[in-house]
Amino acid sequence: MSSKFYLLLIPLLITQLNCFGDPISKALKALRKGKHQQVESVLEKSLQKNPINPGARYVWSLLFYDSTYNHSNLDSAHLFIERALLDEQQPDSLDGLLLEKSDLTIDHLLAQKSAVDSSAYAIAVDSNTVQSFQRFIDEYQNAPQLANAISRRNLIAFEIASAEHSFQSYKKFLDQYPDSYQAPEARKRYEILVFKSKTNDGKLEQYLKFLEEHPHTPYRNQAEWQIFQLQTLDDRPESYNKFKNDFPNSKYIPVADNILYHLDKEAFMKDHEVTDSLARINKLESTSLIPIFENDQYGFMDHYGVYQIPASFDSIPENYLCQLLTTDVFQAYVNKRLVAMGRNQKVLWDKPFDGIKDMGRGLLELKIGNKYGVLHKSGWLVLKAEYDQIKLLGDSFIAINKVGKWGIASMTGRLIVPMVHQRIQNEGAFIVLKKDQWAISNKKYIIKSFKADEAFSYQYQDWELTNHDNLMVFTDDKEGILDRELLP
Repeated sequence: MSSKFYLLLIPLLITQLNCFGDPISKALKALRKGKHQQVESVLEKSLQKNPINPGARYVWSLLFYDSTYNHSNLDSAHLFIERALLDEQQPDSLDGLLLEKSDLTIDHLLAQKSAVDSSAYAIAVDSNTVQSFQRFIDEYQNAPQLANAISRRNLIAFEIASAEHSFQSYKKFLDQYPDSYQAPEARKRYEILVFKSKTNDGKLEQYLKFLEEHPHTPYRNQAEWQIFQLQTLDDRPESYNKFKNDFPNSKYIPVADNILYHLDKEAFMKDHEVTDSLARINKLESTSLIPIFENDQYGFMDHYGVYQIPASFDSIPENYLCQLLTTDVFQAYVNKRLVAMGRNQKVLWDKPFDGIKDMGRGLLELKIGNKYGVLHKSGWLVLKAEYDQIKLLGDSFIAINKVGKWGIASMTGRLIVPMVHQRIQNEGAFIVLKKDQWAISNKKYIIKSFKADEAFSYQYQDWELTNHDNLMVFTDDKEGILDRELLP
């Protein structure tokens, strides 16, 4: 608010008073005439004589509020009117100078306070900065505009943090304004940005360090999934067991167990503490199933005549009707909808699909329309059905093809070789990849190149497998033999 605004209020406040002969009335009369030095002199004497003096302090506030006064100062006007209100409430005021002697009332003091507070708030609004509102909040703690000032300060501070949009900017906002309306949103943004920033390279070490530094992050599950995928790229039982030991409370322990189970069922049942669910599945898988038809519904019993899956299906594929069912995943219609189901009657896939095929290693090829994906037999989707072709690549990878280009995914669905190749195939101990020419690799180097961001060397025109551990390679008129470690 400009000084002209609060200058106009001075005559209005003064003319409402009857000016008697007491000091306060004299000061008000002098103020109305603009005799500021006389006002100062009268007020100083009045306060010396009567230290508890709400009237004198009220007039001091009017004086400092007057923009024609040489020492005009809104903060001083504020301090004096606040002190006047305190003086007016003092029980000792009977020994001081009563307001009524100057024909003043508490309403005059409150009106002055309102004018000063409004002017100060208007100045803060006019600047519209965190600093201007913070100053108002610090200095005018009894102002009725305090809540609005806090709200507007917080909003501006949040807009500044949002413009920078870094985890540091949101952390600063949360440290300064933890109780603000914007704090929950700032916290959400902080958490996702610190997660992305601390793991931006996608390396295993980064995810491990992130969880060490932020053990209570809401992105723990996401970090643990990345760790799980990166720690188990080699698809070795030791790697899955290491994850289980390192993260015993992870939600991905069942995923590790199901992978281990399908790696070697007998070893898993012998060496691991088996859940009731897996124990039941293992028992159900140990016998062949025979279809039954009862009360217009289908089910299955074992060769001893014991009902293993009660009759509860609308129908089953025709090729199930005349054979023993040995597969551990089957298709059936439930409520007129085709589903993929395990022997424990757990529905593995109930969205529309056109077929499933066992790939081995606990993986199912899932066909939806003319696209293919990979579904694990425990029910989690390894790869979305968005590929033109998929196939197991040796015993530890999945080769994927889209629009004629091949790449490689891990057994947990992580892309580890980009889809830029004309051909990818497994030959003996080798994995060969073709762009314009051939690159010769193996399981160990595939993982190493992914971790180190190393490119393959496409230097061979042709190759020929001589035995499982040796490969003959050809370049122009030269030839050589590589062993399983890719050494000549």
